[in-house]
Amino acid sequence: MAEGRLHDADEATVHLHEPGGQHTLVDISGTAALHALGVTEVVAHRSRSAGAG
Repeated sequence: MAEGRLHDADEATVHLHEPGGQHTLVDISGTAALHALGVTEVVAHRSRSAGAG
């Protein structure tokens, strides 16, 4: 489980803090969609905000 790896915790001890929250539902749905599409890697970069100079 990614959450366990992210926090260097045993998978058995990891739990969802807000399983009914919109953010959690989007994360789970998005992950399921990526898995169904065969995506094996996602890369993200920090972007600058529109007003940043």
